[in-house]
Amino acid sequence: MLATSCAEQAAAPDSGSIGAEDAPAPVVLTLYADGAQLFLEYPQLVAGEEARFLAHVSLLEAGLPMTAGKAWVEVGPAAAPWKTFVAEEPKQDGLFIPLVRLEESGSMEARLVVQGPEMEATFLLPDLQVFPDAVTAEASTPEPPEVEDAVPFLLEQMWSLRMKHEPVTRRKMTEWLQVPGRVDARPDSLSLVGAPVDGLLVQQDEHAHIGDWVEEGAFLGFVEAPLTTSDRAQLEAVRTDLLAREMELEAKQIEIEKDLLQAQAERDFALPQVERLVAMREKGLGTEVALESARRDLALAESRVEGSNRLLASFGETRARLQVLRQDLVDGLGGSDGSAMRYPLLAPISGEIAAVEAHQGDPVKGQETLFTILRSDRVWIEAEVSEFDLGHLSEPKRGRLHAPILGDRLLDLELDLNGSLIHVGRMVDPLDRTVSLRFEVDNPERRMPLGMFVDVLLATGFREDALAVPASAIVRDLGVDVVYVVASGETMQRREVETGLRDGGFVEILSGVEEGERIIVTDAFRVRLASASPAEFGHGHTH
Repeated sequence: MLATSCAEQAAAPDSGSIGAEDAPAPVVLTLYADGAQLFLEYPQLVAGEEARFLAHVSLLEAGLPMTAGKAWVEVGPAAAPWKTFVAEEPKQDGLFIPLVRLEESGSMEARLVVQGPEMEATFLLPDLQVFPDAVTAEASTPEPPEVEDAVPFLLEQMWSLRMKHEPVTRRKMTEWLQVPGRVDARPDSLSLVGAPVDGLLVQQDEHAHIGDWVEEGAFLGFVEAPLTTSDRAQLEAVRTDLLAREMELEAKQIEIEKDLLQAQAERDFALPQVERLVAMREKGLGTEVALESARRDLALAESRVEGSNRLLASFGETRARLQVLRQDLVDGLGGSDGSAMRYPLLAPISGEIAAVEAHQGDPVKGQETLFTILRSDRVWIEAEVSEFDLGHLSEPKRGRLHAPILGDRLLDLELDLNGSLIHVGRMVDPLDRTVSLRFEVDNPERRMPLGMFVDVLLATGFREDALAVPASAIVRDLGVDVVYVVASGETMQRREVETGLRDGGFVEILSGVEEGERIIVTDAFRVRLASASPAEFGHGHTH
């Protein structure tokens, strides 16, 4: 046997001449304050009789019941002290039951206050009507209004699902045109490393494999090409010539060092002579001619020292270059007997190795691609717009991207992907009659592979003040779009709606609901299931 509902238990008096089946319908209220919902049920109030106020308190943001704290009802006429009736703790999660007993009949002002670690809220109640006796209360009880297409759904079941509801609001919405798109590489982010000559790939670097990240200039390996006897003879001749030039420079460098030592000695001799003659002239001794002659000798010596130092530096740099060239010839020779020439392969850009076409020991052909290096942290999105839709693009710079690999949500090309429109095509493709729009965007974690197809949404229009609901609130039922309005705490109303624009997670509502009405926004399909089987969802309270 099914348990009785809250309303039935609230209507049942603890004692009296009228049985539960004859008791007047209870007062049922659904109120909102400070992020909380109060679903309140209490019997018609009779002077001198105790009434159970069944206060169900929900935390709207969490979709959960209030589980700790206390609640109290404050009642009184405007000109007299108010009476307080307290429930010190919830009887069960979300339910407080203050017991209210008023001795005098009449109209009373009232409010219900809840206070606890999760929230504090005050709900202003409509004036309480206290009747002198049960017969008057029953006679004065209005018939409860009927809710068309009502669906019962208990709060306990809503709490178990963390089901949430929100008011219908107005918002600015954008109309979008969806077009196909493709992920492409920027020209400066894709590089092919080819073999300079025919030969073998040798000493491939351990980091030169698919998926490895390399920096610009990183060594990838050598291509080793065999040398003919003539080639080897020419290389040996070049190396000998370089060695001879290096020795010749060394001999000249020794001569310059001798000149430098002599110039330094002359400078060291001339400097004290100048200082001595200057001191004599200050005392009126010696001649100006002798002083000028000493100064010329000092300047000449310093000039020779400076010139010799410059020559030494120049010869040193030239010798160092010759040594590097000679060593490069040595390093460039491969094979156990130096019978091959090695050509180093270096990464022209920083990036990830996307393809490797040859491996250690493989023969390769000149100009053959060996490595493909890709930097895909920033890519191009090529959107193809039909020539018939071009006139509808009110603001082509605004766009959104949908790529399943990045998740279900739409990403704003500018705000989420740091993107911008960099090119609008000026020619219509003769085959598919489209014009290309090119966006440059970030590629989060390099997850979008090149060549992947995506959907691009481009702005075509705006609604400044559209009535809108979250897309999750709309359920397809019997071929029509439906939302479920919270008619009261445990009663939903099925409403057919006409929809308009879809903008991200919101849908424009053209008819069916009014601004401010609260609708179920999560697990709305479960309310549809409840409408098909109300006995499973509309009963079960035990208080």
